[in-house]
Amino acid sequence: MQKITLLLGLLVTSLVSSQTVIYQESFETDANGTNYNTSIPEFSDDGNDYFTRTDGSNIATNVNISNIDGSFFFGAQDIDGEGATLPVSLTTVSVDVSSLNSVDFVVALAEDADGSNFDWDDDDYVHIFYSLDGGAEQNLLWIESTESNGSFNSEAAEDTNFDGLGDGTILTDALTDFNKSIDVSAASTIDLRIEFNLGSGDEDIALDNIRLVDGFVATPTVTITSPNDGDSFAPGTTNVDVEFTTNNLGTNDQVDITVNGATTTDVTSPFSVSTTDGNTYNVQVDVISGGSSVDNDAVSFDVGQLIQVADITALRADVNANGLGRFYEITGPSTFTHGDDFQNRKWFQDATPSGIYVEDQNGVIPNGVYAEGDQVSGLKGFTRDDNGVLTFEPTEDAGVVAGSSTVSPLVLTIADFNSNFETYESLLVGFADVTFTDGDGAATFNTGSNYEFVNGPDASDVRTTFFGADYIGIIIPDTQIVGLVGLAAEFNGATQVYPRSLADIDVTLGLNDFTTNNFSLYPNPVNNGSFNIKSQNTEAFNLEVYNVLGKRVLEFNQIQDEVINVSQLKSGVYLVKITQNESSTTKKLIIQ
Repeated sequence: MQKITLLLGLLVTSLVSSQTVIYQESFETDANGTNYNTSIPEFSDDGNDYFTRTDGSNIATNVNISNIDGSFFFGAQDIDGEGATLPVSLTTVSVDVSSLNSVDFVVALAEDADGSNFDWDDDDYVHIFYSLDGGAEQNLLWIESTESNGSFNSEAAEDTNFDGLGDGTILTDALTDFNKSIDVSAASTIDLRIEFNLGSGDEDIALDNIRLVDGFVATPTVTITSPNDGDSFAPGTTNVDVEFTTNNLGTNDQVDITVNGATTTDVTSPFSVSTTDGNTYNVQVDVISGGSSVDNDAVSFDVGQLIQVADITALRADVNANGLGRFYEITGPSTFTHGDDFQNRKWFQDATPSGIYVEDQNGVIPNGVYAEGDQVSGLKGFTRDDNGVLTFEPTEDAGVVAGSSTVSPLVLTIADFNSNFETYESLLVGFADVTFTDGDGAATFNTGSNYEFVNGPDASDVRTTFFGADYIGIIIPDTQIVGLVGLAAEFNGATQVYPRSLADIDVTLGLNDFTTNNFSLYPNPVNNGSFNIKSQNTEAFNLEVYNVLGKRVLEFNQIQDEVINVSQLKSGVYLVKITQNESSTTKKLIIQ
């Protein structure tokens, strides 16, 4: 969002002839010690710890403040990060008000919102006080967190009744005027003090253009609230609503909007912009007062052009050539390999094979509509990066299941996986003869953790990313396992593998028709002392039952469809290992 601000001079005669600024500090020059004073020296670590006048060049680049009056503002964040004792203050010089009955205090305030993330805790605050003729301080304007009782990461807002809870106007990352009237009829001087208590990273404030004004008339303002600057809309979007808010509009003021050079006068929010695929739209909204623009806001957005690609391989090739952010339809079949409820994640791969990670935070494609092996044609979405992984975000629930196929892992060496990750990203992969370095016969798999696996000098990590997976709580293998299967992943340059279930751990690789789905085991949990096991073919198999300590507690050889008596086992979780024709798989068994 590009905000263009009307700069106020010391005498604002364009709005009303009697409006006079008797004190102003807009931080365009370094006036610390002459026009204002700070209780500690101004400082910045060129990052997230600062208490200083700044143009943004000496603080973290992720702090984004708009609507700055000129180039500089005063900012504060994690003030005690460099050793300061909180609270700290900024005070103005005494201002002569001896000839006045009242003055208005005006200040522009903002908080860097980090997109949708707000960061104030319940003990963060900025309090502004005034005193007349050097007397006791009086509350003027307080900014507090909108939540209390030990809350974290809340919005910052005006505390209208000075009770320590923000209940008024919420700060945004656009500097916006707040004003309060002060009775000075019995005073000769007024002093202002701004007290800051911001003690952690991302808990920040920006203030600008502090004024004391005689006969203050609030300047009309406008802010575009939607869309955001730089937004891209999906192909097929025919209308985009431009929404905006205004403040201090007079009876004769109006709002005009200009889209790609064409102006429509006297509009209201929302204003609908007709759109077509592949075009960019530059929008400016102006407040017109007295025949002139006194404030405006501008955004630019575009509507994507749908690019049809035959498969995931072609999509990845186009991204490599043209970058992220384009919209695609994958016309050919993509085989679904796994999905879960967290952010509606899904993984697909094609026949080449090439893989793609789908993150569907908006639930465009309902979770559970695909089964592993489904071949889905017509997926539509756009590409972005997620911690180094090419990510596809759906824009339509348009995928059509055209068939089903068996998905076999692509067997790799760890060395090849680490060296050529981009080739294998988001594929179902397998590794033979690997060992977990954390396996000690007692440690178990926990959710959201990394477990290193090795083959010789080469190593990667299993990441237990799937909440509720059936291997959580199972003992980590402490000997070399035949095979490990999972989805190829990466986090900021480090390779990872996501096993989908216990069947992906200690499997025989290369036998495409031997999977856990070849066997049915029921009832599970067991509540009557026995369970049934059935095979999809007629060949005999061996069955072993292990407890969570890895000890074999039952063994059955050369059986077929059977009823297995487990009445002698205690309640708990067990592993059932099934071996058939030198291939094996493992299933989880619960005995109640």
